Amino acid sequence: MKQLNSYILFSLLISFTAASATSPSMEVPEIISVEQHAKQLSSLKMVGQDGEPFQLSDFEGQPVLINFMFSHCATACPMQTAHLKAIQNKLANTNLNYQFVSVSLTPKKDTPEKLSAFAKRFAVDESRWRFATGDVEQIEKLKLSLGVRTKDTDSDQLDHEIKYLLLDHTGSFSTGYNGVKLNPDRVFSDIQQLNYLARL
Repeated sequence: MKQLNSYILFSLLISFTAASATSPSMEVPEIISVEQHAKQLSSLKMVGQDGEPFQLSDFEGQPVLINFMFSHCATACPMQTAHLKAIQNKLANTNLNYQFVSVSLTPKKDTPEKLSAFAKRFAVDESRWRFATGDVEQIEKLKLSLGVRTKDTDSDQLDHEIKYLLLDHTGSFSTGYNGVKLNPDRVFSDIQQLNYLARL
């Protein structure tokens, strides 16, 4: 939890500094402890591709790999999903615990039905992989808390940072990966190590 707390505090400081620089008269938000913020993050409510509500705290006890996408993405998101699918295939031959959570950056458009179709397009193991939509405010909080920036375009596409964040079995931040292409051996090794630590 200490690592996650430090990561969240850093994200909050960056967000607040940027906001202050662009809006000098902005009202200062209520200050809460990093521990409170971490608790709020784990309890943010989302909806999976099956239409069932869930939150990150539901996966306590296993590593969770989070990324951000949207179903009508024409470029990076399908590539991200394909790379994650390759890692899932590698994990399928083991008894390792894990959960993937792909969070939609366009929750107004991405209904559970659309995310379900997207998941089936890649033939993923949906028992180990949630595609998340939900309340716009809740998704925005998660996105900002994890330091993922987006930018609107003139089309229906959305420019966004490509980040993967790996949480350990306690919900604490473990490590992160940047860029579309993942090193499957590294991610597999990280998940394997977190499974080992969870048994200690």
